[in-house]
Order: sequence, then C-alpha cells, then structure tokens
Amino acid sequence: LSGKAAAAAVTKTIADVASNLSAVYLEQGRARDASDHAKIAVDLVPKHAKAIFRLAKASFLLGDFEECQARINELQGLQPEEDAAVKRLVADLERARTKHASKSKKLGAALLEAAGEGREYVEKPPPEEPPTFLQELLEPMIPSKKQVILLGALVMLSALVIFFAPQRHRPQVVIISLLASTLIFAIYTAVTQADADIAEAKKK
Repeated sequence: LSGKAAAAAVTKTIADVASNLSAVYLEQGRARDASDHAKIAVDLVPKHAKAIFRLAKASFLLGDFEECQARINELQGLQPEEDAAVKRLVADLERARTKHASKSKKLGAALLEAAGEGREYVEKPPPEEPPTFLQELLEPMIPSKKQVILLGALVMLSALVIFFAPQRHRPQVVIISLLASTLIFAIYTAVTQADADIAEAKKK
C-alpha cells in the first residue's frame, strides 16, 4: 500500500471504531456519548453511513430535531433506498415534531393570554386525580411506619409469651396477649393522633 492508501485505511479503521462505540452507547442510553463518538467518525469519514445514522439517532434522543433531520437528509443522499431502521427513525422524528409543535402551540397561547392580562405565565402542573370512594375509605386504615413497627413488636412479644407459657394456661395467655396488644396499640394510636391534631392546630 502507498502512504496515502495506508493513511486512508487507518483513518477508516478509527472511524469504524468510533462508530461502533457510538452504537454501544446508544444501546446503553448514553445519547451524549453516542453523539460525540459518531461525530468523530463522521469528521474522519464524512460519508460513513452507519456513523451518520447513529449521529441522527443520538440527536433525536437529545431532542435536537434539526440536527437529526439534517443527518437523515444526508443519509438519504447516500442511500436512496432507506432501510427499516432509517424508516423507523423518520417516523419517530415526525411523531416527536408533531407532539412538540402541539405543546409549543399551547404554551404560546398561554403566554399570549397571560401577556394580555398583564400577568406572568406560570406553567401549571397536571391536575391530580381526586381519590376514589374506596381510597378515601381505606386511607385512614392504612397504618404508618411506626404503627407497623409497633404491631410487629407486639406480635413477636405475644408469640414469645404464648410459646413459653405452660401448656395448660395457653388458651388464657392467648386471650390476654391479644387483649393487651390491642389495648397498647389503641392507646399508641390515640396518643399519636392527638399529637398530630395539636401540631396541626398550632400551624393554623
């Protein structure tokens, strides 16, 4: 090989490595790294079709739709017949642009409305769905973290007491343990609820 041919071969090898690294980063969801390595490949070999496609895909993932479209146009010039991957990217880009245009239109209308009323526009978060009847019914019954810990401790303590109780007294021990555990839990719940009510009243 001549010196020029050898240099071209080395350059293409480096471009191939950079393009393959871009593909790996795309698989890992690292769009910025994928874009950087694809650009290296394209800078070295401007007509590197795989690198151009990977740069287009990375640009799409980064939300740079103009760059994505420019690279797709470049790729279509190199490959008049699009393969399945390019067609999917074109379709994804079209959907993303339509969605972005719709969102921009709504934002523009909101800004104009705010400007007409002489106020600053503040984008509102999506409204929260009201709780269902079943959720409202069950919410007060859901124990807190501390209540769960207390219940676990009472169950373990009751189990130990019952286990070590004499066989002939076990029925009475079971009843007493259940009653004692229920009473302790009820007192704890009442006290914590009273504390919460007092704290809420102080805030008001």
